[in-house]
Parts: sequence; structure tokens; C-alpha cells
Amino acid sequence: MGESMKKAIRLQMVMMGCIVSLLSGCAEEEKATASIKVDQTQVVSGESLIFDAQDAIFDEIEWYQDDQKIPDCQNSDQCQITFYYDQLTATEETSSNGLQKQSSVKIKVKKAKASGDIPLLGDLMNPSQDSSDEGTLTLLVSPAEELSTTVATDETTNSSDSSSSSTTTTTTADTTTSSSTTTADTTVPSSQSVSINNGASSTTNTAVTLTLSAKDNVGVTGYYASESSTPTPSQSVAGWTAVTATANYSATVNFTLSSASGVGSYTRTVYVWFKDAAGNVSTSASATIQLVIAETTVPASPAIVLNKVGTGSGAYGTSFSTIALSLSATDNVGVTAWYASETATTPAATDGAWTSVTAATSYSGTGGFVLSAGNATKTVYA
Repeated sequence: MGESMKKAIRLQMVMMGCIVSLLSGCAEEEKATASIKVDQTQVVSGESLIFDAQDAIFDEIEWYQDDQKIPDCQNSDQCQITFYYDQLTATEETSSNGLQKQSSVKIKVKKAKASGDIPLLGDLMNPSQDSSDEGTLTLLVSPAEELSTTVATDETTNSSDSSSSSTTTTTTADTTTSSSTTTADTTVPSSQSVSINNGASSTTNTAVTLTLSAKDNVGVTGYYASESSTPTPSQSVAGWTAVTATANYSATVNFTLSSASGVGSYTRTVYVWFKDAAGNVSTSASATIQLVIAETTVPASPAIVLNKVGTGSGAYGTSFSTIALSLSATDNVGVTAWYASETATTPAATDGAWTSVTAATSYSGTGGFVLSAGNATKTVYA
């Protein structure tokens, strides 16, 4: 083999080595990693913590509290979570701080496969796959007081003598280390009240207003209105209306009563509960109103025959002032009375001349009527 041929082969080998080195570098990529940080791992019922996943590597992230997905925190590197002792199903454990339950916070992260950096050869030389990871933190939740002592350590380096020193700082009073104590709010809202349409006794409309009021030592944060007195709603169920926290709450709000299918008067009772930020729920306040469904359809097909002869029409004349009336009409609920007059003016429903009959949706009956004096054509209206 000639010397020039050997040089060409060596040059090709060097070039191939460079290409392989370049392509192998393309295969390097970030993998998904799950990392959660939080300032403390012991909380009191009703306390909220902010969890941080800023050091995690991901394209997608899902947050879970005790294996229940938290929709509001999806694809966010931070999540605020509130812990409630009574809602945890974990077994109670006795510690130096009393009874506590465990609660877990977990993240699931995913990193998408990296695309090849060199056209056509990228996928061949960079056979990466989607990667995923999980991270979990376990916290202890206390139902009452939580005792904690904060100790800050500041490590410094003495540059003059190349030695390290550690300084411990504690908050003290009368040579005793200070401890911070958090007391859980267990006081339920009180003085709760509700009225419907400013205390009206009845309404013809299902749309009403509720006048609400309640007090709380920290602040009322929501109300729950229902026509059912049981069960008492828990602080986390759907149906609560949030309000700006205030120790003395009062407001007028809209509410829709359940409807009725027929004419009549129906009793409607509204029950209202109030809650505070700690999840304490008051007993209910209630108010009652009558929902009146009025009849709006007038009787139809009214008919009258004077001195009816057999099954035919009425007589053409009479020598007597007292005549017989043959009456009929229909109604969707029931005809309950008839009224006869020689005047075409519609009588008031409270007029004393109405003659009551047994209610019937298809009424027919007879009655008597006295004509006005004088010989003339008389017209009777019914």
C-alpha cells in the first residue's frame, strides 16, 4: 500500500472519531428529578405550608396530598397546602407533642425525550426516552398545640487562620430558651341568624333574598344555605360560599327556593351554617316562608240557558220574574262558583252574590234567578 493511501486512511479514521465524539455528546440530556422543600415538617390542624419544587427537573409536574391529586397546583413549582387533623385517616401516634397523624405530600415529574441535534442521524445516535421521577415528604399533623424551638446556626470561616467556627443563636429570656406556641382555633361561629325577604310570611316567587349574620372570634369565612336540615355540612364539601373574613359578618344574598307542581301554599324552610378559617362549622340558623302558587287560568267554555225546555234550548218568553238557569263551564283546577246578573260587568271575586258549588273541572248545574221588573227583553249574564 502506498504512503499516500495510508495517509488518506489515517485521515478518515481521525474524522470518524471526531464525528463519533460529537454524536456521543448529543446523547447527553437532563433526566427528570423530583425534589420537594418545605420549611417545617410538623403542623397544627388548619395550618398551611408552601411546598417548593424549584430544584426539580421536569416538563410536567403533578402534586398529591395523601395520594389525592391537587388540581390547583398542577404544573406549578410551588403548592400551598392546608392540613386538617380530623380529615386524616392515618393512625394516631403519640409523640412528645401529644397525638399526631401522618400526612404525605408527593410530586410526580416527567421530562420529555430530547430531540436529536443532528438532522437524520439525531434519533439514531440519541435514542433517549421520556423520563419520570417521584418525590415524597411526610409531615406530622397535631390537633392542638404545637411546641417548637427555632435555633439558627451561622457557620463562618476565619480567613486569617484558615479555621472554621460555628455560632449558635437562640432566643432567650431570663436564661431560658424561648419557645413559640401556636394555639389551634376551636371556637365555632356564633350568634348566627337568617331571614327570608326581610321576614315576609309568604312569596309567590321562588327567587328570594336571605339576610345573614354571624360572629366569630377570628373571622367568619363562608356560609352554606340549604333547604335540608341534615346533615351538617363539613367545612370541605361543595356548596360553601366564601366571604371576606370578618369577626362580625352580615350580608344580604340571593337564594332560590324549590318549586311546587300545583296551585296552593307550600312551606319552605332555609337552613344556614357559617364557618371560619380553621374549619369550625356553626350550628344552623333557619327561617320559614310560605311559597304561594296562584291559579292564573280562568274558567273556559261558559254557557247559560234560560228556562231550558227538555234537552233543547230555552224558552222565548216568560210571564214570571223568577226563571231557571242551566249553567256549564270548565276549568283546569275546578269551577267553584257561579254568578248571574243582568249587567255585563265582571264581578269581583269577593262579591257576595256568588253561588258556591262543589269544585269540578267540568261543571254543569242549575240555579234560579229573579228578573228585574217591567215588560221588556231581558239579558242574563253568567
